[in-house]
Amino acid sequence: MIGILFATEREALPFLGLVGGEKREDTPFLAYAFRIPGRRSWLDGIVVITGIGPDAAGSATTHLLANYRVRLVVNAGICGALSNPPEVGEIVRIGEARLCTDIDAPEEHMVQALAAAPASLWPELSACRLVTSPVPVFDPELRTRFAALGDCVDQEGAVVAATCREQDVPCHLLKGVS
Repeated sequence: MIGILFATEREALPFLGLVGGEKREDTPFLAYAFRIPGRRSWLDGIVVITGIGPDAAGSATTHLLANYRVRLVVNAGICGALSNPPEVGEIVRIGEARLCTDIDAPEEHMVQALAAAPASLWPELSACRLVTSPVPVFDPELRTRFAALGDCVDQEGAVVAATCREQDVPCHLLKGVS
């Protein structure tokens, strides 16, 4: 089974429209089960809406891994560009993700969550370095400081990757740049 995590239902709706996800009522998180026919068998999956922010993403990822037999996790959604590239509108794969644990001193408070993700999946997508922030990053000074540490920023990706790593479950991050 594959687990796909989105921060918001709005981010998930295009994907759910393609796979016809069926809403689950037996979970504390908004979740949809889906089944896609493959060449040899069906691909079963679950989409979980984490909510925004590191704490919500950590809780939802922990729930996903504890309650479903997930063999692969994909965190998909939106990130903000910190540098150029990536271009706004581009879909990127995250090759490195870091969690900022203190926005007052981000350079000293970064936790490596995902290092050198393989390019074997989605090789046509540009690889970017992601910084996961505990807060939205609208302050120009903070954006500049984060740009020295990564190419794009979100509020969930590094936590999802770290939680999967702790449970020894492969994780890939795909982000649309806004």
